[in-house]
Amino acid sequence: MALQFVVPFVIIGISYRSIWSFLNARRIVRERAVETTKEEFVKAIPFLRRKIPTNGRVRVVTG
Repeated sequence: MALQFVVPFVIIGISYRSIWSFLNARRIVRERAVETTKEEFVKAIPFLRRKIPTNGRVRVVTG
């Protein structure tokens, strides 16, 4: 009788954890792509090295 209350919460917990792991992995990949883009951009245009902030974050706008 108690299983009918426990099983749904276990399924919800497993699903939540799987979704969180997927979204976290996707965020990490996206941040790496932004860092790579920033590094390539700075190498391509040396005079901009002083103008780009060094806080590690660059906003990339895609259209």
